[in-house]
Amino acid sequence: MREICIPVPSIPEGQVAEIIFRLEGKEISFSYKLESFPWNTENDNHSDDSTLYNVVRLRESISSISSEWELIQIYTPDPDAKHIHVLFRKRN
Repeated sequence: MREICIPVPSIPEGQVAEIIFRLEGKEISFSYKLESFPWNTENDNHSDDSTLYNVVRLRESISSISSEWELIQIYTPDPDAKHIHVLFRKRN
């Protein structure tokens, strides 16, 4: 098993949260950060063109993040959201 889902308090945007995992007395720490990227919903009629535009822009934003961070999760935005939230974990 590589992943465990554990509820944690909300992480403010751009902040780094450190999680310490202990296995048989050995501590391993993980750092997570939540980023928000623009998500255009103005005049969005959910056409294929507007969806593709948002996805391409999100992909560019994610690729601009330092390679020391790996993508963990992209949260589905609300229909009227102005930003989309993305969770990253620092590579060990």
